Amino acid sequence: MARPLVPEDAQTTSLAVVLADAMARARVMPQAGDLVAVSSKVVALFEGRTVKLDDVRPSLRARVLAKLFSKDPRKFELMLQDGPTLALVPLRFLSRRRASVAITEDLAADGLPTRDGAGRIERFEFYHAMHATFLNEAGIDIMNSPDGYVTRLPVDPCASARRLRDDLQRLVGVDLPVIVTDTYSPVGRLGTLDLAIGYSGLDPVERKLFVRDLFGDLRPGDANLVVDSIAAMAGAMMGQTTEMTPAALLRGIAHRPERTDTARTGMAQLAYPRGTAVLAVLLTALATLLYQMAYLLTWPLKRRSRGPSSS
Repeated sequence: MARPLVPEDAQTTSLAVVLADAMARARVMPQAGDLVAVSSKVVALFEGRTVKLDDVRPSLRARVLAKLFSKDPRKFELMLQDGPTLALVPLRFLSRRRASVAITEDLAADGLPTRDGAGRIERFEFYHAMHATFLNEAGIDIMNSPDGYVTRLPVDPCASARRLRDDLQRLVGVDLPVIVTDTYSPVGRLGTLDLAIGYSGLDPVERKLFVRDLFGDLRPGDANLVVDSIAAMAGAMMGQTTEMTPAALLRGIAHRPERTDTARTGMAQLAYPRGTAVLAVLLTALATLLYQMAYLLTWPLKRRSRGPSSS
């Protein structure tokens, strides 16, 4: 893009037109089998999901909770509306540990002051269960939004992908499966990665549960998240800050057509059943506690172990 897209652009054109024009300028001819990955930020912009914070009227509940957890009450109101909170992380406390500061300095862009950036880290970061994953701050983004605005996620990213796919087919004459991506922080990793929050036109997952492995043993199998793998590749090309590349055309990636005979549709195919996420967290914590207790109780037996010797 020659310049950042702003909410006014959505009043004069469409996302499909913007992408089709970009392909024409780059002299890229879409082919059957190609895919389009597009940032949720630009999808949301063209769906009117860029919100002026001064227009938000936070409820009393939002104001109280925002005060307790050091949040902007206007943004917190939007977070309450967009998705249920699963967990919150004391981010500022963790980021100020000596080891965290050293890592921050390693990850900072060359020549930029890490102290100033670290001072902007919020006290708490909220994680919300939505679109078959856990997104921080309900996916509400301040970065790369106009001053005084935030961008909310599309209400139904799969429906957004379907509309964009239909519009692109009319403009370029090729049926291009579409994946809507967003950025998240993988558990146990420092950094961010793009994943899919919506799709249309391709099967989102490889259906290989309970297949036989290379040695003929029946295994629980493989359910590779195809849409997330593609989203991650696209994210590496699009970037996440100032690249102004909100979409990518991908070629040569094997995928299957979207199925219509499944019990669940859209991102529900990839989501934990309702209520399972919280139950899984509680049971995992309980099982881990039981294991640690058993591990400590069996510590005296360690000396009696007769495992294979190393040579």
